Amino acid sequence: MTEQEIRRLYAAIMAYDNRRLSEANIRAWWEQAMRNRWTFDEALAAVHEHHAHSTEYLMPGHVTAIIRANRRQPAPVDEQRRQLPPAPPADPTRVAEIMQQLAERLGWRDRDEQRRPALAVECPACHSAPGRPCIVRGTDYRPMRGVHPSRAKLAEQAVNA
Repeated sequence: MTEQEIRRLYAAIMAYDNRRLSEANIRAWWEQAMRNRWTFDEALAAVHEHHAHSTEYLMPGHVTAIIRANRRQPAPVDEQRRQLPPAPPADPTRVAEIMQQLAERLGWRDRDEQRRPALAVECPACHSAPGRPCIVRGTDYRPMRGVHPSRAKLAEQAVNA
């Protein structure tokens, strides 16, 4: 803030509480404005806000507290500008192409493709029959997403034998 802005701000404060103008007061308020990075518009709004809600003698700390509280508030949003037009639905063919490219680049394999050979043997860990998914121990027979490592190893040995 400039010295002229501080003088204008102080004039607004004087209008509320009849305090006297002095160079020392101007310098003190200017110091606080610089330390706390007030803008003139913020500070003037804070003065008016303080006097709208409080009868306390206004001090620079009040102005700083109001400015900081206002800065934490999100800016008002124009609802019309915020609303984006609805996007057209994604083309399923294009989505499938992109997913296939990602799968190839990242080395993903289909879960069923990974599990299929292992499902040919009984699981030594959970004793699931061939063709049945492995179950998570300690649950109410909830199926696993994959297979137990021992089942996969057993299936690999069976294929290589």
